[in-house]
Amino acid sequence: MACYEKGITFKPHVVDLTDPAERKAYCEIYPLAKIPLLVTDQDRMIPESSIIIEYFDRTYTKAANLI
Repeated sequence: MACYEKGITFKPHVVDLTDPAERKAYCEIYPLAKIPLLVTDQDRMIPESSIIIEYFDRTYTKAANLI
């Protein structure tokens, strides 16, 4: 929702953590296996919704703040 509110173009990737193969592959990328996880264009991983929204507010300043 935050991406839409800020007008951010993004490519979603749905991970089915109930699928053992997908869970294993996701855990190799992010061992805590928490969702959501934002991976930036610079390959920086940002977990947790509130932290992601704070990142958007600091990075995309032309749109209204979400927090």
